[in-house]
Amino acid sequence: MEIREYAKRILSSPRIEDKIAPPPGFLTDHDPGTPLFWTFPARPESLVIRTQKTRVPMPGPDQLADPRSRGKCLHFFANHELQALEIMAFALLAYPQAPARFRRELLSPLRDEARHLQIYIQRMKELGIAFGDLPISDNFWSKTKDLHTPLHYLATLSLTLEGANLDHLPYYEKLFREAGDDRTGDLFAQIYKDEIQHVHFGVQWMRELNTSDRSEWDVYCNSLKWPMRPQKARGKIYLRQGRVEAGMSESFIDQLEASFEA
Repeated sequence: MEIREYAKRILSSPRIEDKIAPPPGFLTDHDPGTPLFWTFPARPESLVIRTQKTRVPMPGPDQLADPRSRGKCLHFFANHELQALEIMAFALLAYPQAPARFRRELLSPLRDEARHLQIYIQRMKELGIAFGDLPISDNFWSKTKDLHTPLHYLATLSLTLEGANLDHLPYYEKLFREAGDDRTGDLFAQIYKDEIQHVHFGVQWMRELNTSDRSEWDVYCNSLKWPMRPQKARGKIYLRQGRVEAGMSESFIDQLEASFEA
């Protein structure tokens, strides 16, 4: 199967099972095709986009003793994984002229996201929540209109939306363990290691694709389209270590932290 066809399958099938299923055999990239900017993915009818009236808040720390509240919390994480998986497929269709190695290496985080989604759905089920029990946001997909180039994609998804997971996952791992849920805490810790590699992908490729004499920080900031901005790249806490492990320079980490305080 061609990478292009695999990406199309992820975006065109309304079945979650099809989105997370591995490709049949080895993927080739002989025919990347012409740029295709997918508008919105097919979804099962059970997944409903939230509105202002139907928005459900993330359960607070004081609610996590309740298994269903922990399941609701995981529902938010599952939606993020679904959107990340789909946006990676979007990138494979939108940037056929990107370096072949970029396209090949992007398959690794894509497969991780499919596995993470499956993990979250299974754990939610154990906690009494099905994927689709809550309305979901389309906040990742709302950014695709601005992802004109691989640099836009890297800045928005890899370094900002996934970068924030370097804070979110340790934060919620701690909260779930404090609530007595070490099983989910272990899952968060496992997924966190993968997210470090996803951010590393963004760091390395932003460096490779930067053909200007601008600094990494300037390239990052100039590749974000409002309302995306560096302040979106963090959680309730700011943890440096994961960003160091992802390969960010100390100066980039310092500038990112300073942007939150500005």
